[in-house]
Amino acid sequence: GIIVIGASYSMWAKTPGGKYKIDKIKLKLPVLGGVVQKAIIARFCQTFGILLESGVTVVNALAIAEKTADNLIYEEGIGSVRSGIMGGETIGSEMERTGLFPKMLVSMIATGEQSGTLGPMLSKAATSFKRDVESAILGATSLVEPVMIVGLGIIVAVTVLATYLPIFQMSSGAH
Repeated sequence: GIIVIGASYSMWAKTPGGKYKIDKIKLKLPVLGGVVQKAIIARFCQTFGILLESGVTVVNALAIAEKTADNLIYEEGIGSVRSGIMGGETIGSEMERTGLFPKMLVSMIATGEQSGTLGPMLSKAATSFKRDVESAILGATSLVEPVMIVGLGIIVAVTVLATYLPIFQMSSGAH
């Protein structure tokens, strides 16, 4: 049964609808959702910034950066931003419209657009989001360590009790 359920889940996760739902769930997870979102944004900012600094047009850079998101919700949002830009809108206003990007990033991008320093601004944003992801991961691992120690203690206690309890019962029953 477990193998059938695992195989079914694996096949469903590869379908566009399944991947979309899984990506949506990843973003809504209580602790990990924020980390996943920041990692996606950091990767997007880094790729988009490098492409712009290399002379790639904004529309083409967005098309390439869209593929680095590795999340269908963000790919769809970045595609929407690209469509809006082709329609004459600004990057900042389109990113804000999607609701996927933090206000700080939208402000940085709007400032970079106005000042003509969008590439370096995106690199700074990517560095900031990478630091946030690293600190969140360190925080999560520091929380996991005590839980693992307590869990290991419980396993040892249960093993010791399971070993010695029958011995104590036999010795008390013999008297």
